[in-house]
Amino acid sequence: MIRKILRVLSSALFFIILFVIATFLIFILFFISEDVNTENEAFLSDEIAALKPRPDPGDPSISDGFDKLLEANRDAVGWLTVYDTVIDYPVVQGSDDLEYVSKDFLGNRSLSGAIFLSSKADGFRDYISVIYGHHMEGGAMFGGLEMYKDQKYFDSHAEGALQTEGCNLRLSMLALIKADAYEKLIYKNRDGDHRKELTDYIIDNAYIMSDDAEEKLSDAEKLIFLSTCEDAGGPGRMVLICEAAPGEIEYKPTDAAPDKSKGWSPISLFSIIILILLTIDAGISLFSSGEKKKSRIFAFSFNILLLISAVFIFLSFEDISGLVYINCSDTVVMLIMALAGYLSGGHFVRSKKPRLDI
Repeated sequence: MIRKILRVLSSALFFIILFVIATFLIFILFFISEDVNTENEAFLSDEIAALKPRPDPGDPSISDGFDKLLEANRDAVGWLTVYDTVIDYPVVQGSDDLEYVSKDFLGNRSLSGAIFLSSKADGFRDYISVIYGHHMEGGAMFGGLEMYKDQKYFDSHAEGALQTEGCNLRLSMLALIKADAYEKLIYKNRDGDHRKELTDYIIDNAYIMSDDAEEKLSDAEKLIFLSTCEDAGGPGRMVLICEAAPGEIEYKPTDAAPDKSKGWSPISLFSIIILILLTIDAGISLFSSGEKKKSRIFAFSFNILLLISAVFIFLSFEDISGLVYINCSDTVVMLIMALAGYLSGGHFVRSKKPRLDI
């Protein structure tokens, strides 16, 4: 009688564990889906790409079609392009620097936000104009600035363009620097005061610089700073320092990024597989009758599969080039889930002990 009660309690405990694991899976898969959608939204849509102004055939120093951009959003102030990168977005200016942190160009709620000019700026008439964008892990928005830490990449992607309503600006990349979010020389220096101190700060905090950066910083008539977070939640910033000069620009049609949300991610697929395996184990442990030796072999094989899944999950976290980037907290939860499944596999062995009527 006591053994029977223990077996019932063991079965109940197993299903409690299974319920917890299933709950974790639903929770995690929801946030994975949110991550995929956020990354996908951060790339330019076909609808917005069609609004990109074109240089005027008669005068390539200005652009045609800016009225369409303004019709879509009256806050539009320009279109930023860094040649041969995914940085190819309209630029807006909100009433404050929080408005477009979680709102896209069309005004829809979006965790990836929009590319926006500092709300304190006087259009692009200041000596220094700061443009902000999220650091997206998939490389969208200003996530690609991370690539500029490599000298070869920096040298081969050193040009861009900023199209505004009355003037086109050619951009030349001078340096990628690390900065503090509260550094006044970078973020509160519209008029370019203390230029010597600014140049020294850029040189002292540069990851990478062009060979003629110091000379151009001294002579530049205008600078554009592209700023993004260096890491989530901290005050560290990466800033791409660009010299801007009026003139003819190169026009390249915008190709909207492919929909990265299509298909199963490895994490999602393996999560479902783990849940199916646990379900099968529950069914076998309740409705089959086998010898103890066979039960141990099955339990051993089942546990090995779960451990392999856990390792795969960890490797997927390390491989950020996959379909989905899983952050550390998600990976820990996934490993806990796999470990819980591994431990629950012992229930299969326990439930197969010879029945003794007491």
